[in-house]
Amino acid sequence: MAVGVGEVLASVHAALDEAESLIRLDVSAADADVLVCDVQSVRARVEALACAAAHQADTAGVALAHGVRRVSDRVACVTPTDTAVVRRDTVLGDWVAGFGQFSAAFRSGRIHREHVRAFKRVENPRTRQRLFEHQELLVGFAESMPFEQFIQALRYWLLAADPDGAEPREQVERRGLSFKKRADGTVVGKFCLDAVAGRAFTSAVGQVEQQLFRDDAAGDGPARTTTQRRADALMSL
Repeated sequence: MAVGVGEVLASVHAALDEAESLIRLDVSAADADVLVCDVQSVRARVEALACAAAHQADTAGVALAHGVRRVSDRVACVTPTDTAVVRRDTVLGDWVAGFGQFSAAFRSGRIHREHVRAFKRVENPRTRQRLFEHQELLVGFAESMPFEQFIQALRYWLLAADPDGAEPREQVERRGLSFKKRADGTVVGKFCLDAVAGRAFTSAVGQVEQQLFRDDAAGDGPARTTTQRRADALMSL
């Protein structure tokens, strides 16, 4: 007889309840060291399960069945989860489902979410086939290297796999700007420019930023940080 979803997840909750008992004031440094290190693979497996569940719900038509646009909207109807988190799970789950070895390593806790996101960032039409072929190698990098060293190794891999980078037309097509206004009125966002526009932008902002730096050095007021000067320079363009 097949075990139901609810029964399986109940056993997971029970295991986590038992693991909670390991958090206590009288724990030794050695035990605390083991816990904080080994729990990282548990974190990875839970995140992999969340991504796989979101992908499964996406392909199974859960959103359509409940009359909503996205899986994240359905989840928000029955849980207090931030829809943005579920959208990210869905995107990553949909992507990693196409890379069997990445997916297996993620689900087993051998690599973590940030490794998978890094793999996704280096995938493009020119690198896709090589990325698929080199999964075992790249998983080995992720498993055996500190994260910063892994990122550096992945950069070297990308230079070899895609030495010329994006073509100008592809860069232009990827241009974009997104921002949102927070409840307190502050605005946050991100943008992407092609190489030509990027040079023009950095040159224009850089010139104003240098003038603001000189003004700060000559003035009596508090000096602005680099990011503050750049924000002020952008607003003055």
